[in-house]
Amino acid sequence: MSSQIQNIFDQIQKTEIDSIYIYSSAVLEPQSDIAEEIYGVYGSTISDDIYHNYHTEIHSGGLSGLHNFELREIPSFKEFIIGMLRNNNRDRHEHVLLNHREQFVNLGLNGYEPNYLRFSDNLHMICKTAKNIANHLEIDSYFSADQELARLRERFSDFYPKYKEMIELKPSFFGLSIDLVALEENISTALRRYKK
Repeated sequence: MSSQIQNIFDQIQKTEIDSIYIYSSAVLEPQSDIAEEIYGVYGSTISDDIYHNYHTEIHSGGLSGLHNFELREIPSFKEFIIGMLRNNNRDRHEHVLLNHREQFVNLGLNGYEPNYLRFSDNLHMICKTAKNIANHLEIDSYFSADQELARLRERFSDFYPKYKEMIELKPSFFGLSIDLVALEENISTALRRYKK
């Protein structure tokens, strides 16, 4: 398999994992910058429905019987996040594959190649994890959702370089110590990422 095809597979999977991480973190870390950004997306998503409901209540109060406007249901922030993780109850796996179908055809990929099948299986597992996290968030099991997210990122750790803490606060004359092994590992991790 060409490196171009593998890069496309990796990019699609990483995009999905990043999306899951961003939406999950908006609930799991409510004080984070990610949560603030996603809350802005949420606000712009529901703004039309809020506007509609506001004007519906005004018109239905003054002109009862002349207009039969229905109020739109507005999800809470958590419901919005759960909907995004569940891809609004569509099959996320199929949706992603359909979005990239033309790209796959142009590269001459078919659904029976071992590397494509492995990619598809990995993508299916990623999408299933998104639904599992949504289920945990729905029942307020934040610890389980966080564990599911951590397992997902651990399984695809090649996409996320690990950097060890090099400087630790320890009792010493200067109050700090430098871990030279961690420093060496961080440099090698950075070099591996740079070579890709």
